[in-house]
Order: sequence, then structure tokens, then C-alpha cells
Amino acid sequence: MLGTITRVATVVTLTSALLAAVACGRRVPPPEQRIFREQEGRFTYVVPPNWVVWMGEARSPKGSLFSVEIVSLQDSMPEFVAGMPDTMIPLLREQTARFFSVVGPGDQRDVMVGGIKMRELALPVRVRAGDPESSVVFWVARHGMNAFVLRISYPAGLADQDGPAVAAIIASWKFPPLPTPDPDTTQGKIVPRVPAL
Repeated sequence: MLGTITRVATVVTLTSALLAAVACGRRVPPPEQRIFREQEGRFTYVVPPNWVVWMGEARSPKGSLFSVEIVSLQDSMPEFVAGMPDTMIPLLREQTARFFSVVGPGDQRDVMVGGIKMRELALPVRVRAGDPESSVVFWVARHGMNAFVLRISYPAGLADQDGPAVAAIIASWKFPPLPTPDPDTTQGKIVPRVPAL
């Protein structure tokens, strides 16, 4: 029993020491660009030099934050799915207003990302009322039965500095080809019974 307690205490102590070293240690971002591949293989993009990727988010040396949210549309209302990306825009505005003070209507345009048309929504924001203006930019589209929401949050004054790196992320974005449905298993199709041999 005492041996088990000692081993547990040793594991807890080592784990605590490792976590403290990671939390307190200085992170040096890799200087070279590299490819980020989402763990389920639903997209890839090139991470700019000196950006750090942690928990799926890419952060610039000065603090711009690029993130991706994938939302399943499997159980969504058909009208919502058919209306994308327009139906997502009010939700993105609402989500942004929870974290920032949105100071204008923003701009929208359609752009090609990874071979599909996405809606770009750029919103001018402030963290607090007296802060300098910064911006949040979204790219949203349906791909297969998922909604992809790409987002960059720029701290005040960094959109011009980090904008070229973000443009490179967007230009390098790749979706894998969607699987082709098997015509014999499509919903609603009657498949003739194969006679037994």
C-alpha cells in the first residue's frame, strides 16, 4: 500500500513539474513555415514562419489569432443549410458581439478558398469602448455536411502587419475531395436483390 502511494505521489510530482515547465518555459516559435493538417484530415494550410500552433489555433508573434470551427450540419434545418452562407452571417455577428464591441457594419464579399466559394465578413471591433479599433475577419462556407468557419482576430494595429501572413494561410488552404456517393446506396433508391449462388 505504501509503495502504491509513493508511486502515485511520484507520478503526480513529475506531472506537475512537467506542466510547470511547459507553462513557464519560453516558447520559441519555429522559424520555418510548415503544413498544419487537421487531425481528421478535413483541411490543411501552411503555417507562416514564426507563428505558433497550439490546440488547433495559429498565433502570430504579435498576437493575431487564427482559428477554425467546423460545425456539423447533419441535424440542421434544411432552410438554414440551403441559405448558407447568408444564414451564418447573423450568427457570426452575434458571436463577435459577445466578445467585442462591434463598431460598424463591416464588409462582406465572396472569395475562393481551397477551391470553394466562401463568404468573407470583416468586422471592425474594439475590446473596450476606449480602445483603438481592431478587426475580426471570418470566412464561412458549407463543404459537404459541415460548415467551416475560419476566423482571424487582429489586435489593434496589426491587421496591416499580419495581413500578408493571413492572406498566405487563406491562399494555401486545401480541402480534400468530398467522397463520391455510391449510386447504389443513395437514400431512396431501390437496389435490386442479388440472387444467391
